[in-house]
Amino acid sequence: MKSNFDLVKDNEKKLYLKYLAPGIFGMMMLAGYVFVDALCVGRALGGPGLAALNVSTPTVSLMYATGFLFATGSSTLYSIFKGKNEGDNARKVYSLGFISALCVGVIYAILGIIFIDKIAYFLGATSNTIHMTKQYMLTILGFAPFFILDIFMNVSARNDKAPHIAMCATIACCSINIILDVLFVFGFNWGIFGAGIATAISTVISFIITFSYSLSKKSGLKLMKFVPNIKDFLRILTNGISSFISEMSVGIVTIAFNKVILMQIGEIGVAAYGIIANINLIFFSIFMGNSQAMQPLVSISYGANKFKRTFNFFKLGSIFAVTVGAIFTCICIFFSYPLCSLFVNDTHIIAVTASALKIHGLAYAIMGMNLLFDAFFYSVERPKFAVSISLSRALIIVLSMLFILSNLFGSIGIWMTVPVTEVTTLFIGFILFVRYKNKQLALNLENKQAA
Repeated sequence: MKSNFDLVKDNEKKLYLKYLAPGIFGMMMLAGYVFVDALCVGRALGGPGLAALNVSTPTVSLMYATGFLFATGSSTLYSIFKGKNEGDNARKVYSLGFISALCVGVIYAILGIIFIDKIAYFLGATSNTIHMTKQYMLTILGFAPFFILDIFMNVSARNDKAPHIAMCATIACCSINIILDVLFVFGFNWGIFGAGIATAISTVISFIITFSYSLSKKSGLKLMKFVPNIKDFLRILTNGISSFISEMSVGIVTIAFNKVILMQIGEIGVAAYGIIANINLIFFSIFMGNSQAMQPLVSISYGANKFKRTFNFFKLGSIFAVTVGAIFTCICIFFSYPLCSLFVNDTHIIAVTASALKIHGLAYAIMGMNLLFDAFFYSVERPKFAVSISLSRALIIVLSMLFILSNLFGSIGIWMTVPVTEVTTLFIGFILFVRYKNKQLALNLENKQAA
């Protein structure tokens, strides 16, 4: 049942906290898919299994990125239209986003299954990992429509004043995934295929829960007949592209890191990076949950022309990002060894990973703010600013730094890449935010003078 509260008028701090817990929990459960798979596969299959899972990461990233592309793009517009009291336009943009996400998911499934061998080798599979890589990837790609629509419906429910529905879906999903992972990987001895099918089944159940909510009388998420409009479609893509870049960058950067690590460290380095990537999923998901909590609140306030309110929500998100980021960095520095030992028993892999994590973990002190800048800009329909941040931190700077630092400092330079990238991006985000805020304050002053 949809909660009865007013996103335009109610107390800002209470609303933010109301959305924060479901947002963070939802994103953590989403990251939990891959995290739990990594724990089970690492314990059951060791380094080669983790390497195969890491090679498959870009496939999962593509599913998430596409889901967020349509979810963020359509949900931002949905909330803006709701703020303007334009209910029909809100339902129309939701319907367009849903159908688009479904169609792209079907295309991914078909092409992925047909070209599975070429995709696996391109992503970095070797003769030692190709069989396990294909097993996992085929399962994920076969369920591509559900992965994409699950994310789409989860974000849409939060923007329809139902964060509790999104949270319930992800709780059910993660719980089922853990149970099935243990059952399939250890009980049935299905190996990495068991981890993949467990994730797929839990995703289907999560989608069923959120989609069932959309069919209830209280839901505003109603599919409706409409004439496709290229302008609306492009507007969805424009608002969602920064989220796509942020999510997809995980896959692209993983490919680049895997290739550099293979050359400089070898397969043990790939396994170490796989562990760091899974730890990063949890920390990153909490930052993303904070951003996702802020997005509907900022978008609907922006649509209602309450600009001071939009900045207040950003301030609340910033306090959380900075505080939690400092805690995560401390965890990586002081508890790196026990954290890495959760995944494998091999002391050599643990030692390599723990040493790398102490350097990589410095990035978390800043990462949350960069993601918040990105989310704020697409929430107020400033896609150029959002894309500037996404491209900077997710692709351009990080890949440049990987090449430069790895050549200058070797393996240490590889692990320095992300912290240096986050620091550089922070300056870009801060400059763009100050520019936007000053422009908005000037416009408000002009409107008051004209009135």
